[in-house]
Amino acid sequence: MEKIRTALKNVFPELKDEQVVDGLKLYDIPGWDSMNVINLQLELETILGLDLSAFQMTGDLTLKQLREKLAQAGASGI
Repeated sequence: MEKIRTALKNVFPELKDEQVVDGLKLYDIPGWDSMNVINLQLELETILGLDLSAFQMTGDLTLKQLREKLAQAGASGI
């Protein structure tokens, strides 16, 4: 989860490390909005080296679900 944590912290610097847990819903992240959805997706693309243009990221996803979706998209070492 370290790569996801890095992406999250880059986009949401106010997010505390202890908040980054599997059950955290994305819409509960301070500063979550439609622009930061795009920013997070771009950050994840950069960090993971993937094209996530067809990737659906909704606020009701938990971090665990996000990690699973990224693995299905071909991410490794997340």
